[in-house]
Amino acid sequence: MTGKVKKEHQDDFIEKTRAFWGDRTGIAVSKEDAREMVANISGFFRVLAEWDKKARLEAGSRSSKAVGKEDRHEGHQGHGLTSSL
Repeated sequence: MTGKVKKEHQDDFIEKTRAFWGDRTGIAVSKEDAREMVANISGFFRVLAEWDKKARLEAGSRSSKAVGKEDRHEGHQGHGLTSSL
């Protein structure tokens, strides 16, 4: 977990994680196991967020390049119509 969360909130969340998974699995979950679960799922969502940001930046870059090509194309063709019409 990041340093942005107060220690008492971290401990409370870890305890809730222990209770949640312990109740559903019937297996006692240690504090360390719960901490690791929280760290793993946090890391997973962090990676998803990084991938999403990268995809959005790449899509924006492709989009702006396409608009630039259309602008140049329209300037040379008159009304943006292709020569095949």
